[in-house]
Amino acid sequence: MLQQRPRLPPPLPPPISIMPIRPDVENEAGYRDEMGSINGEEGTSRPGDVLRLMDALRLPVEADLYASLLKDPRPYATQRRGLLRGTGGTILMNRLLLAYAAAGEVERALEVLEGMPKRDSISWVTMIAGLSAAGDHTGALRLFREMLREWRLGGGGATVILSVTTVLRCCGSTRDLKLGKCVHGLLLKNGASGCSTLGSSLIRLYGLLGRADDAERVFRSMRARDWAVGAAAMTVACCKMGMIGTALDLFGEMRKAGRRTKGHLFSSIFRACARAGADLPGRQVHACAVKTGVEGHEAVRNSLVEMYGRCGLLLDERRVLEIMPEKEQ
Repeated sequence: MLQQRPRLPPPLPPPISIMPIRPDVENEAGYRDEMGSINGEEGTSRPGDVLRLMDALRLPVEADLYASLLKDPRPYATQRRGLLRGTGGTILMNRLLLAYAAAGEVERALEVLEGMPKRDSISWVTMIAGLSAAGDHTGALRLFREMLREWRLGGGGATVILSVTTVLRCCGSTRDLKLGKCVHGLLLKNGASGCSTLGSSLIRLYGLLGRADDAERVFRSMRARDWAVGAAAMTVACCKMGMIGTALDLFGEMRKAGRRTKGHLFSSIFRACARAGADLPGRQVHACAVKTGVEGHEAVRNSLVEMYGRCGLLLDERRVLEIMPEKEQ
């Protein structure tokens, strides 16, 4: 009887080799692939290579994975349009827009914004904030006007608050009172002016531009629960306008109500007292700063030195200097 030989397992299939896409061939996504030519390094795997390979194989790319692979978008500027067309979506384009804006590449960020087939409120807000952070306040205001042609301000959502606060800050930097009043009118029309953040931003704008009546009108219209936020903004605004008496009255009301008074309030009052040469109220507020524990803040100490120096109180100025670290002197 013949002995049966053991049956051998079938041979393994040959390994699948994923070769780099040739740099000269236009792939299915509709853009020219440049793998192997980034920074002149042949055969080097980069995040852009991974994205292009996944795009060519039509593998889905989640937004978080896309953002993590493309932390620094600048080396891949030439491929971004094809990548975004292949992996698609406004969310991904907003991620790239944010990456450029955060890196200070506002020109490239504007290119991305202009090339977006659909722009949502996040797209506009990101670009407006990026231009403002780069110091281009005029460009930010121009883009805001363009945004209003496509989007209406409604409610008090986070994107509305961020865009309006940024625009109001730009209005203050460019001293554009007319546009600031237009934004205020839009907020009133759309019922978004009741937000404490927007109210304090309006007060700061009017205080910076010397519009005491407008600032007080906004303050009086704020809700009772937002009184402390409005009072703090109004105190700073009064200091900027030289209304020291009103600022001290509001400051005293906040103290009596047990509201927390932060360091920037003290420094604003000290600088206002320095400009007016009012040493007596400045000394009283200095005592409050010591009790509150904010005397050690750098901004507070610097404003104290300025106040005592301008008022000619050199002994008090020296005492403040003695408690300052050497690096701040």
